[in-house]
Amino acid sequence: MSLLLPSQASCQSLTSLSGTQGQPTSVSLVRYTLFFLIQNNIMKKFITICLITLTSTSCNVDIRQLPSPSLINDNLDSNNKNIINIREFKILNNDLAEIESAWRYIFISFLKKDIPLQNKYVINENKNENQDSYFLDIKIQPILTEKRNYWWSLPIIYPVTIFWPIHFREISYTINTEYSIYKNEYLIFHDKFAISDSINTYFYGLTRTSIFEEFIEIRNLKVIEKCISEISLHLYQY
Repeated sequence: MSLLLPSQASCQSLTSLSGTQGQPTSVSLVRYTLFFLIQNNIMKKFITICLITLTSTSCNVDIRQLPSPSLINDNLDSNNKNIINIREFKILNNDLAEIESAWRYIFISFLKKDIPLQNKYVINENKNENQDSYFLDIKIQPILTEKRNYWWSLPIIYPVTIFWPIHFREISYTINTEYSIYKNEYLIFHDKFAISDSINTYFYGLTRTSIFEEFIEIRNLKVIEKCISEISLHLYQY
């Protein structure tokens, strides 16, 4: 990194330290040199901190990626069909509390699209405690862990003379899912499963996260499809 040019204030301070003829003395030169080096060292530290902050925060992976909801046909015949009430639907991740309703809506849209369930059941999105009804309790816990190789990013942090475009990141994504099926107030089935996967890649730039977010969206879709498939299989027996 090239040295910073002395400011006007610094030059004035140098003049004030000079001799009577306006020429810097040896003592004043030493003092000014030390002052100049300290100022440049502080600037280097400041730039380094800014770049480290940029690389560690501005390119965080967004785990709020959800698949598009399935198209729902609400004109199905409901005569002589049992009712399934969605009693509880929870996303066990504080960072995703704001999109829990979106998770719920998308899950129900896929549930209503399941053909075996359509033939025997009507999905009720409310928590009505009707007799002779089935109830579903769903809990989903997404967990993301991330690793970065900062040695690949080091050239852009120090000495800040070039832009090094290659970076390495690895993420592991696990979705724990638990569901319960009740007939009235009696538990008739309970199960849980986990889907876990990871991806690692070398890429260019500081803020490219789309490849990871697409990966997360696909895994969220797999969880929804697997959970509904298992629920459908067990409910179809009743």
